[in-house]
Amino acid sequence: IYIMKEVELLKKKKAWYKRWWGITVIVFLVFLVLILAFFSYQVSSIYKEMKAGSYLSGEAPYNMELFIDELSPSWGSDDAVVKIVEFGDFNCARCLQFYPVQKRLKEKYGDKIKFYWRNYPVVKESSANFALAGICAERQDLFWPLHDSFFQLQGTISLGDIEQLAEEVGVDLEKYKECLDHSLTMSQLRKDYFAAQDGEVMGTPTFIINGYKIEGAIAFEAMDAVVQKFLTTYESDNAN
Repeated sequence: IYIMKEVELLKKKKAWYKRWWGITVIVFLVFLVLILAFFSYQVSSIYKEMKAGSYLSGEAPYNMELFIDELSPSWGSDDAVVKIVEFGDFNCARCLQFYPVQKRLKEKYGDKIKFYWRNYPVVKESSANFALAGICAERQDLFWPLHDSFFQLQGTISLGDIEQLAEEVGVDLEKYKECLDHSLTMSQLRKDYFAAQDGEVMGTPTFIINGYKIEGAIAFEAMDAVVQKFLTTYESDNAN
């Protein structure tokens, strides 16, 4: 009789995972695994963005108004929600790497972006000369064609070629030479330089995007992700 009672007790005894505390443990472990998986995904995503140079966090540290100059060469709409300022140098190899990225951004986004070029001529002594040529080409609304020529021929042109290249893109040489001699032209270059100093720009290219700074020749995929992030946030805010 005693043995039969023990057998009956064993039959009635529930497995641990069927008891309330066992179920609680299982739920807790599942929840913990999900939290760890989500955390790992977040860390992995942040690492990939940091590696690509496109990681943005916290509140924007810079005021875009300090970097936007309406006299600077630009493309896109003034009403664009994404504003990008590139501090570049026509002698900069990494700026050359970004050159096709900028073209692709323009093709894909057009007026959804407002893109500005500002000079930070620090790579070579001749960098200032190229920058001044760009400023004077902008006075005739021909900056971007000259900008393209400078990058397409980077490493193969010297100071003596600048005037010819300017003429080839349609610049009026007489007005161009008058512009080079004008004190306001050098003042414009100084404005660019000091704006770069305000942004603690250490090298080229450096980008200020809606108040965030990104340094280096960022790949199209990374820059595209940054733009999409801002556009998505803007559309979400408007929807609410």
